[in-house]
Amino acid sequence: MNWSVRIRQFHRYVATAFIATVVTYLIAMIWGPPSTIITYAPLVPLFVLMPTGLYMLMLPYAAAWRTKHRS
Repeated sequence: MNWSVRIRQFHRYVATAFIATVVTYLIAMIWGPPSTIITYAPLVPLFVLMPTGLYMLMLPYAAAWRTKHRS
């Protein structure tokens, strides 16, 4: 298994955690103003998603660049 596959899998798991924290926040909003920790909880997985998402975004460009410079 190469790094690209591992990063994609990690990104999926973190995205699931992000969705769970957002749903938790929305449910807490129904009952009234949520606590500060619930309000800022979605930021933690979101900051982890940023570098993995950027990595996956740049993969096709890096592959094209490598192919172009090999010949």
